[in-house]
Amino acid sequence: MFICLHVLQVKDGEAKLFDLRFSRKGKVLTETLEGTLPYMSPEMLSCEKYTRKTDIFSLGICLWELWYGRPVYSKPFNHGPAELIKSVTGGQKPSCDRPNAMPPALQAIISECWELDHNKRPESFQVAIHIGEID
Repeated sequence: MFICLHVLQVKDGEAKLFDLRFSRKGKVLTETLEGTLPYMSPEMLSCEKYTRKTDIFSLGICLWELWYGRPVYSKPFNHGPAELIKSVTGGQKPSCDRPNAMPPALQAIISECWELDHNKRPESFQVAIHIGEID
């Protein structure tokens, strides 16, 4: 099963289209550093080989942003992109316990999407099933 997910984000009159690349076939996709930094997984930021599970990390970021209605990394990174890369590759996860906290079941799904080891992340269909089960 292959899924293409495109999220249209409009902010200050600017629209963005995200392609999480679920539609690509094969296990290993690339070893390049391309994409939008805040949506990149630890393996992408380390220029390692990555798979479709890499997109699950990005999906978790999108789910967080849809719930809270703002960018996940809104904290200023005083040392620029290097600080963000170090945080993500070091396993730091964004907080899910802010005001208007999301349901624990959604927190659990997003946390699984952000596993440092991409082999421990769920498949896209598992994420969809878990989201469908949330009351």
